[in-house]
Amino acid sequence: MNKPVTAERLYDNDGRPYSTLYEAHIDIGDICMVWAPPGNVEQERYAALIAEAFNVASETGMTPRQLAEQRGRLLAMVKELRSELFLKIADKHDPKTAHNWPEIQRADAAIADAEGATP
Repeated sequence: MNKPVTAERLYDNDGRPYSTLYEAHIDIGDICMVWAPPGNVEQERYAALIAEAFNVASETGMTPRQLAEQRGRLLAMVKELRSELFLKIADKHDPKTAHNWPEIQRADAAIADAEGATP
């Protein structure tokens, strides 16, 4: 897949959202369709999420699960490196001020960002 996938509602020839008694679809590229009656915001969000998952997989070559696992490993490594750096700084300098070092603050900010919090 070379181009980004979008979730787009299908329309009939009169420009109205395509739907019958049994069908109403959001087309997700050439990949699939999601059943979604017009105005069903939740189904439209699902369709956008599916399209985004395909786009990210295309960009990274990884599934969302693989990305989540990689993120977990990288976050654990940053935490470990931050702890080792803190101990080295505290060992050679004042331990009470080690948390003020820019390298520690950058690591803390990266960890907080990855965990969805603000430092």
